[in-house]
Amino acid sequence: MAGAWDIVDEGGTVTAYCDNDSVVKGFKRVRAWVARGCRGEAPTFKHSVDLWDEVIYWCKKWKLNFSLEWHRGHPEDRHETTDTWSGEDWMNHIADRLADAEHGRDGGVDAPGCLRDNKEGGGYSMREIE
Repeated sequence: MAGAWDIVDEGGTVTAYCDNDSVVKGFKRVRAWVARGCRGEAPTFKHSVDLWDEVIYWCKKWKLNFSLEWHRGHPEDRHETTDTWSGEDWMNHIADRLADAEHGRDGGVDAPGCLRDNKEGGGYSMREIE
């Protein structure tokens, strides 16, 4: 998801692109909850904790002006050449290469302590957005 941002209209809506379908589907639940005024039970998630850290951060910053869209990942597996890659394909590829380079590095950003709002047990509550 890193770096895959696009300002799509004059109203300041920010769209992020993510190749993790379960996070995008979960985000749609979050949007519905926020649109209801954060009433009722908030969605919680125990998967893709690193991505939820990002989603929560940007939701807090932009509220309903933040949108998360699914974009199929790994363009290198789908296209014979980079000539046919879209902007989102390039952003996905770069984000994946950055993650590959950092993964497993001692003290790298994949270290468990780096997640801003990681709850014990690895889950998130959307109450953190309020």
